[in-house]
Amino acid sequence: MNKKASTWGNLAAQTVIEGGSSDDRFFYFRCWLISLGQKNFDEAVKNPDYLASLNIPFNEKYGEMYCQFEELIPMADRAYEIVTKKDPLTDTTFPRSHAEKLGLFYDSSTNMAGVEWKSNDELPKIVPLLYKKYSDK
Repeated sequence: MNKKASTWGNLAAQTVIEGGSSDDRFFYFRCWLISLGQKNFDEAVKNPDYLASLNIPFNEKYGEMYCQFEELIPMADRAYEIVTKKDPLTDTTFPRSHAEKLGLFYDSSTNMAGVEWKSNDELPKIVPLLYKKYSDK
């Protein structure tokens, strides 16, 4: 997973949009950010409140805003397997360590960048546009 998205600001955005968070939900949220394309991803990393300008559809299945893209996780492994005909989980030449140095290793824990927040009471100040748009879901 791109470590650029592992920010306290993006955690605040995800918490506001989805009405809560967890380690897994934030992991899948970062996948969703990647799925938005380079421009939107870069803007969200720079300013998570940028996401308020996007039309995020309400997910009827979950009865809430649902910004998750868990399906992205195995795509790098599958692409490697298709191209090399090797199993990325057992192939010792799979470039996991190199990818991690570049911030692309999605299944390792990451350190969060930015200013840590401790309480949901801080969210209106961190992502005011998102809070205004989604706090009354």
